[in-house]
Amino acid sequence: MVARCRDDLLALVPTLMGFEPAESVTMLTFGAARPFHARVDLPWCDDDDEEVVGLLLEPALRHHVAHVVLVVHSTHGRVFARLGRRLVDAFCAAGIGVVEVVRADGTLAWCLDCVEPTAGRGGRCPGHPYDVSAHPFVAEAVLRGRVVHASREALAQTLEPDGPARDAHPRVSEAATRHGARLAAAAHPRELRWLRRSVQRHVELGTRPDDGRLGRLLADLAVVAIREACWEGMGRARAEREIELWRDVVRRAPAHLVAPAAGVLAYAAWLVGDGALAWCAVDRGRAHGDLPLLTHVAGLLERAVPPTDQPVAQDAREGPQVA
Repeated sequence: MVARCRDDLLALVPTLMGFEPAESVTMLTFGAARPFHARVDLPWCDDDDEEVVGLLLEPALRHHVAHVVLVVHSTHGRVFARLGRRLVDAFCAAGIGVVEVVRADGTLAWCLDCVEPTAGRGGRCPGHPYDVSAHPFVAEAVLRGRVVHASREALAQTLEPDGPARDAHPRVSEAATRHGARLAAAAHPRELRWLRRSVQRHVELGTRPDDGRLGRLLADLAVVAIREACWEGMGRARAEREIELWRDVVRRAPAHLVAPAAGVLAYAAWLVGDGALAWCAVDRGRAHGDLPLLTHVAGLLERAVPPTDQPVAQDAREGPQVA
């Protein structure tokens, strides 16, 4: 996708992120060997500006970005003016060109340094009406089946259990407990084969495991050796095929079993380039447990590590224990 004007940028951001940002700043990068995009919540205190600047500038420097576009989604003009200026100063001082800094609130867009004839004294932007609901970028996303959620919270909600899933939690937990009691170290290779065959079959048929098989799958993932073999052997093509299955597993998993599955989903989402879903999976998992795999994926996202590298950090390996 090539952005040629302000409306293109405003349509591009939610299409890339998978949701409509709010009270946040999104950075689009250009000129790097592997361009990336990043989003950070807006600071509400002057003292937090430097942290936000650092979160965006550090990965841009690491990946030798040449130019950036910064899009602030907010209803607060004062925060935009303050943070926008600090971002421009920091990036320019670091040798990174800032093509555009714009704020959008859903109906109007403001440029930090407006050069249009309607600009007031000192380049004060009056606000430009926009509507990207029928933009070609949005239409292309719909055509490709990519859902753009109304907010990050709406995206995160897709990983939370609905009523039927919550009703099934006792059955899933019972099946997981029953199967976990039978697991032994000698059975791990057999269970890994079952897990892989089960995932492959569900992906090919477009089906989902019933409560009993879901419990067995979650019990297997609670065994570190099985979980590590599951995610370490995953490539991008496989992740693209399996990601919706893992999303369903996380959504239906009881709270005490969700962290391992969330870690696998987070890694798969990172592999396919869906950083927003990966972060939501990390947050869902960390709310119920902290695993090295969740920390590992969070680090990949924070450093904007491209999925083509497929790094496996030593601190992401967890050892033979059950957790």
